[in-house]
Amino acid sequence: MLLACQEVKTRLRWWHKIKHAKPLRSRRLHFVAGRFLLAGLASNIVDYSLFLLVHGWTRQIFISTYVARGVSMWINYFLVSRVVFRAGGQKVSTFPQYVGLVILSGFIVSVLIGQIVPLVNGRIFLAKLAAEGLVFLMNFAVQRWLIFRRARRAG
Repeated sequence: MLLACQEVKTRLRWWHKIKHAKPLRSRRLHFVAGRFLLAGLASNIVDYSLFLLVHGWTRQIFISTYVARGVSMWINYFLVSRVVFRAGGQKVSTFPQYVGLVILSGFIVSVLIGQIVPLVNGRIFLAKLAAEGLVFLMNFAVQRWLIFRRARRAG
């Protein structure tokens, strides 16, 4: 019961921070978001290259998404944890959460790609780009306020 109350309080604090955030006025948030964008660009180059290569071999969106994510995940985790959020030595607690986010966002992206491909006349690259764009902000928010928040406070 006590654990459930603590979880509710944590979620309410997180909601309060988001509800009252003024992101357009926060320079620090802009710098963090800029670093996140650059880290995402670097890992997306790997992700897109592998996705297109594997999709060319298998013609399977789901398999292609997870093979590409599996490799680019390592690059992105290093960049995001060390460069973007500067999260010291918290790998034990942050890495499993990060992998969970990768699995969830990979699933969402693969479903979105399947829905978007017919809308863009079968252009898989455009469909992946649109799907990734839709999931980008969710990934930033989850990583910033949930996964790497404890590590930032400790460091």
